[in-house]
Amino acid sequence: MGKEWEIKDVGKSEYFLGLRVQQDMDEGTVQLTQRPYWKHILNRFNLPNIPLRNPPLPVGILLAQHMSPKTDSEKKEMANKPYCPVLRSVIWGQLAIRPDLLFAVSLLSRFQANPGIEH
Repeated sequence: MGKEWEIKDVGKSEYFLGLRVQQDMDEGTVQLTQRPYWKHILNRFNLPNIPLRNPPLPVGILLAQHMSPKTDSEKKEMANKPYCPVLRSVIWGQLAIRPDLLFAVSLLSRFQANPGIEH
């Protein structure tokens, strides 16, 4: 690659932008995982019982605007839910190495937890 682009060898890296990098120099392999990132996100948003799994949404799920909070009490209940920050964290995970999350992210990002409140 150094013949085509200017690169800098920073040596063996264990973590990079939320990715765990596992290198086996003898085998010539590199493995990327986001498991530490997702565990951090679950802890950050106090979601310890959410399992790490695929796919992120059930097959055939349909979401509609009428599922958003309507009444003042529903909006108040959702006011302290970190819907948008959680979604932004999932977007980062999707951008890094999880293109399989793209459908879920695009579907969920169309709906705001609190209509009328900017996130």
